[in-house]
Amino acid sequence: MNKKWKTVLIIVSVMTMLFIGWIIVLPYIKPVEVKGIILPYKYEVYGDYVKILKYTGDSERARIPERIWGRKVTVIDIGAFSENNKIEKVVIGDNVEIIHVAAFKGCINLREVEFPEELTAIYGSAFKSCSALESVELPAQLEVIGSSVFRDCTSLSSIQIPESVQYIGYKAFFDCSNLQYIEIPKSIPRIEGEAFGRTKWMEQQTEDFVIAGDGVLIAYQGDDKIVYIPDGVKAFGAVFDEKIDYIDRIVIPESVQIVYWDRIGLDIEEEFIEVLIENDEILLEEKCFEGMIIIARENSAGHQYAKDHGEEWIRLD
Repeated sequence: MNKKWKTVLIIVSVMTMLFIGWIIVLPYIKPVEVKGIILPYKYEVYGDYVKILKYTGDSERARIPERIWGRKVTVIDIGAFSENNKIEKVVIGDNVEIIHVAAFKGCINLREVEFPEELTAIYGSAFKSCSALESVELPAQLEVIGSSVFRDCTSLSSIQIPESVQYIGYKAFFDCSNLQYIEIPKSIPRIEGEAFGRTKWMEQQTEDFVIAGDGVLIAYQGDDKIVYIPDGVKAFGAVFDEKIDYIDRIVIPESVQIVYWDRIGLDIEEEFIEVLIENDEILLEEKCFEGMIIIARENSAGHQYAKDHGEEWIRLD
């Protein structure tokens, strides 16, 4: 081999090594954004994982790979497939752990999704308004179903919530008008208001207080002026929507450990609603009693909430 070709070979070898080094090292310094040539995705490469940023294909079926650049694909980013009217089926790679906000929002022809067993979280509005989605099989390790995740999925008829789930967000299945069968494990500690509102399942619930999960009040359907939350309820949030016209007082028993954010569903304007709190150590989240009169013991959590938020307080003896 003459000297010229040896020089060329050395240069090619060095450039190849530099390129391989760039692939291996640079993502540990800062994320590398790549628009795939073979793969129909724009993605971001990190030190030990890959995030799918955007689907760039035009197929009716999409498969999210398990690995890119030798790294696990673990995240589907915000809006990665949103408003794609062509996609009908998505197979999500086995390493994906997180589906981010609005990832598939408004994919009106999406009928089938295969979730990986590693999936732990589906965040807000991820599948909102996927009106053709008829059924989903949620994986056994799923922990988080965010706010409005399946909202307005009008073809969805049944759902089985895995026992692993710890959180179901506000209006997670709201307006799923054909959702008739729901299996909710008794172990779920947090189910936020209107999670199953405007579903056929909710229409079938005849009791005044609809309780699910681990003692979570998820809806109030009564018409009492003084509402006594049942003893044994551990948590509740926005469950009093449209009840403002006739509710004068809400009595919260000692069993309630937490009240979720956002004014428990009441639209407070000129009305004066009293909230009597029997648990001195209750956890009260931001704005849960905004504009209300707090009746609680001195130096209790209820008293502190009233002071912190400028609400009227009446001593409970």
